[in-house]
Amino acid sequence: MYFFETSYGATSSDCLIYLSDRGSNEGFTDTYLIGSIHHEFAHILYANYDFPQRQWRSALPRGFSYRGHDNGGLEAISKGADSLAGSVELYARGFLNEYSLASLEEDVCIYSETILTSPEEFMTLAEKYPAIETKFKIWLKFYHSIDSSFTVEHLVRAHPIP
Repeated sequence: MYFFETSYGATSSDCLIYLSDRGSNEGFTDTYLIGSIHHEFAHILYANYDFPQRQWRSALPRGFSYRGHDNGGLEAISKGADSLAGSVELYARGFLNEYSLASLEEDVCIYSETILTSPEEFMTLAEKYPAIETKFKIWLKFYHSIDSSFTVEHLVRAHPIP
């Protein structure tokens, strides 16, 4: 998929998800595709429900500003600032990867992708990094307001720890 002269692995509108799949040899593994569905569905929820932006912003590091504006994701992809790799430095500041720095919406969607694809790994990060735990509580409250079955217990039961 190409938009704005940029290649996308996935995107969404206010009610539809579009995925690319060029095969696992190109990085489009099942895990990547499932994560992309969660990420793009989070965009749909963000567009259609009242996300607590003020609370989220209050959990950001002092003086932090997202790199992009309304279309921070496009800006990040265009500039090659869209790495999905995490780091101790980012975790300590409450971010899960470089792409989270693009915009508030992308930050939230990266949380959704990570929590819903790898809840055990995410919970380990939340236990270790207070800034991640704080944003997780805001995220969970948002999802719980949409569907009351979203609880920590539900997430762990849905993906039992081996």
